[in-house]
Amino acid sequence: MNKIKITLRGHWLSISCWLITVLALITVLGYHLGTLVPGLSSSEQAVAITPLGWSGIYADPLNLPLLLLRSIAFFFHDGAGAFVTRAPNAVLGAVAVVALMLVVKFWHGTRIALLTGVLFGSAAWTLHISRYASTDVLYLLLVPLLLLTQVLIKQQSRRLLVVCAVMLTWGVLLYVPGFVWLLLVTIFWQRKLLRGIWSIHTALKPRLLIIACGLVTLPLLIIRFINEPRAIISWLGLPQDFGSLGSIGHGLLAVPVHVFVHGPAIPELWLGRLPILDVFTLALAVLGIFFYVARNWFAPRTQQLLSYAVVGLILIGLGGPVTLSVVIPLAYLAAAAGIAWLLRDWLRTFPINPFARSIGIGLITLAVLLSAGYNLRSYFIAWPHAQATQVSFRSKP
Repeated sequence: MNKIKITLRGHWLSISCWLITVLALITVLGYHLGTLVPGLSSSEQAVAITPLGWSGIYADPLNLPLLLLRSIAFFFHDGAGAFVTRAPNAVLGAVAVVALMLVVKFWHGTRIALLTGVLFGSAAWTLHISRYASTDVLYLLLVPLLLLTQVLIKQQSRRLLVVCAVMLTWGVLLYVPGFVWLLLVTIFWQRKLLRGIWSIHTALKPRLLIIACGLVTLPLLIIRFINEPRAIISWLGLPQDFGSLGSIGHGLLAVPVHVFVHGPAIPELWLGRLPILDVFTLALAVLGIFFYVARNWFAPRTQQLLSYAVVGLILIGLGGPVTLSVVIPLAYLAAAAGIAWLLRDWLRTFPINPFARSIGIGLITLAVLLSAGYNLRSYFIAWPHAQATQVSFRSKP
């Protein structure tokens, strides 16, 4: 108890900022979740009437994390209204934002984590994906959660409970189509860490427990493959029928175009032809990419993030179930690096002058808040009043 009191006294400001940020995130993701638009889209209506529970999950367990949350939500609420249909996505969206914030905290510190959390949590794309009943939110979650689990086993490699929790998390995420490739990339880049963990837990029981936690979630997946072998193709994140080289190339080029030039023409998920990243976030992301590629090309983190980007781009380009959302968190991790680089150089220039230091921090914070305000207005005011949006959400739950 005394340790808790000492921690609270010494870090009260940081803890308060984290609580305020998380509460703001919950408020934003829950605000008018079921009533912002007139009804459900046609694809959301299909989600609302899809059979779930044990029988539905057993029949097709792909996208298991989302199916579990939907089953719980539909079980406790008679009739899947708009709010209940979208609530599981909002939960996973909140997890994605918090996971990314925690990763940035370990990499760049609390201040950068909070600023990045405001940017990512208020981003129009994050709000669209987190407040729409589709599987897209799982791809928004994959990279932040995968990186967070790596941070945790690095920090807590001697704690068997943490290692087992990471194995369970990876096992559940294996139900998301395409995740297996990201996991293989992770195992490659973290092979020394994983070997080190294996050498720490040398006793037979801990090793068996680690293996069991990694395998216990997989029987449903194996049964699915036995019953329908073609499901393996979807699980790998590949299309059932490959398109031409031209269509694959078009899919690959569409990713940077949507992120930096103009968004996808999907009124259910986006407003007009605005780029996914606003001008300020785009500038920070470009600065962060330059920081990683030009200044730290040989750093393991750079190589791993680039590997994730390449895998994501290939899977999106092939036209399978993997969506654009898988690479969006990477842009915000680059933006976090951009903020960290700007502030580090500013604070090094003024190591003592408190006024100058406060000016630099204040300007960055103000720019982040203005970016957040722009994105919130785009999503909550402009998008629901667009005619294309009104037409797309006509189905009544």
